Amino acid sequence: MRAVQRGYGRSSAAGEIIALIKQVEALSKAELPPAAERYRGPSPKGAVGDLIRVLLKAVSEEHGVAARILATSDDIDALVLDDDADVPALRGWRRKLFGERALAIKHGKVGLAATRKGVVEIAIPAKD
Repeated sequence: MRAVQRGYGRSSAAGEIIALIKQVEALSKAELPPAAERYRGPSPKGAVGDLIRVLLKAVSEEHGVAARILATSDDIDALVLDDDADVPALRGWRRKLFGERALAIKHGKVGLAATRKGVVEIAIPAKD
């Protein structure tokens, strides 16, 4: 493996890891714990997160505020996964300036478009 330094396999730490792997391999399937359920919602690294990142850049330019002051990448990832995430981007003035708009994009209420004047938000009519 490229990430493992040469000679690591001879170290005591590697020996412990190999011993643990051998112990697990020796277990029957019935002895293994059940696999954790996989999250099947939107990926924070996916298109929704990308759109919110574009919004962040536009809002920061519009208001002359550094993007990292409004929201971090981790804030956006958390927001994509949870509307009530405990992040600064969803509290106080940041929520008013950015968070509410980010949630509107997440829920398909607002879209983004590029114009000569920059990125603009476009309201998406609700489907009945």
